[in-house]
Amino acid sequence: MQIRKSPAEVAKLLVINACLYEQEKQKELNRFRVSYITLRKIAGRKRLREAFLAELEYELFEIGWKFFELETPEYALINIIKTNSWMRISSKRLQENGYIDLDENEIDKVFEQFSHEEVLEDNED
Repeated sequence: MQIRKSPAEVAKLLVINACLYEQEKQKELNRFRVSYITLRKIAGRKRLREAFLAELEYELFEIGWKFFELETPEYALINIIKTNSWMRISSKRLQENGYIDLDENEIDKVFEQFSHEEVLEDNED
């Protein structure tokens, strides 16, 4: 029978696993997904409680990783340090276009317009 591991141990094992993957593939790994089943196996648990997942999120943050749930049953991890190079955007464009002060219905209309354009662009690839 597998030993139940603490959230801190699981956090470290997830990062170790990412490092092993990097060595194997000779490729830097800044983000990855992990399934519920894999997470459960690493943790040595039959079920992952919300309290365990919350503590795991905290422990991963402490060692430089952001953990969050995707569509069940998957989770994502992102190396926080790598986000420093991401583009940062301000609210300037929203203010300049008058979108900041829109009501809910107007926001929905504008959102539909922009999200429709994105769908069209994705389908052209």
